[in-house]
Formats: sequence, structure tokens, C-alpha cells
Amino acid sequence: SSDLEAMAQEEIAPILERLLQSPLLSPSLSKEQSLGRAFFQSGLVVYVQPHVDEKGEYQKETLELTTTISLGAASDLVIVVAKEGAQLSMQSLIKGGEDSSVFLRTSITLIEGESKVNLVSKTENARGFISLEHKALVSSYSAIDIVEDPSSASLLRSDTETLLLGQEASSTITHILTAENASQFDIHAHTLHHASDTVSNI
Repeated sequence: SSDLEAMAQEEIAPILERLLQSPLLSPSLSKEQSLGRAFFQSGLVVYVQPHVDEKGEYQKETLELTTTISLGAASDLVIVVAKEGAQLSMQSLIKGGEDSSVFLRTSITLIEGESKVNLVSKTENARGFISLEHKALVSSYSAIDIVEDPSSASLLRSDTETLLLGQEASSTITHILTAENASQFDIHAHTLHHASDTVSNI
């Protein structure tokens, strides 16, 4: 177990270093994004390897992540690495805060060949300004499904980009919005197709 953890750490460290120095984190579009990237206060790396049952079939890993917005300003970085053949279903819940709170999250998802990743992000009684920036790189014969449901947020900016880098890669981006009272949502979503026979749906 400790040997596997050490091997994973040896592989993850250079990945993180390359990511933080790569063009993936393109120039910020807003002051908030710049500040969020400059002052990452916490972070999480989700490293998913394929899990095969007795019949030789890939099994889905599940993960739930709950984040409570602090009083004041906070930012974090979430990196998901899905190894070849891995399957992941991850649900993220953001809640709490006050009207003056600011929460900035940068997420990067790396998906190797023949993997499937489902990411669901929701808010629950979330107050203040929330900024979500997500970039996903999808390799050959892999798929990502991103769902954002920030309906309980009052002020949110979301920027989602998927890059389909391998043959028959696919991505689906879904936003579910139910605006009430003085809610404001600024939503950006797009997919870049860099290989043949790729499919996207927004």
C-alpha cells in the first residue's frame, strides 16, 4: 500500500508542475481569476486507477466532495487524473458563506484513454460570489460528462472548457439554472476538437 502511494506521488508531482506552468492556465479573463490562481489556499488531487472485478469488467469509483465557503475570500485547486480505463463519478457540493464571501475554484481534469468521468457540481444555500473555472483534457476513446447546477447561488461565474485530444473522445457539458430574486449567472462553456471523430454536446 505504501509502495503504491509512493509511486503515485512520484507520478503526480511532475504532472502538477507541468500543469501549473502550461498554457492550459491561459491568461485570466478577470481580476478574480487572476487572484484565485495567484493565491491557491488549498488543493486536492484525485488520482483514479482502473478497478476491475472478478469478471474483468471495469468498475466505477465514486467520490463526494463538500466545500464550505469561508467568511471572507478563499480559493482552491482541484486536479483529477483518470488513468487509462478508469471510471469515476464525482459529486462536488459548495455551500455556506455570507453576502461578502468570495470563493474561487480552478479545476483541471486529465483523462487517459478508454476512461469515463462524470463530474457533478452543485451549490446549497451558497452566498457571496463564486467563480468556477474548469478545463478538461480528454484522450482517445474517453468521455467526460460535466453537470453544473448552481441554482442556489446568488452570484456565480462559470467558465468550462473541454479539449478533445484523441480519436473518438467525447464531452457533454450541462448547466442547470433556476434563477430567483436577484441571482446573476455568467456562464461560458466551449469545446475544442483536436482529433477526428470527436463528439461534443453543450
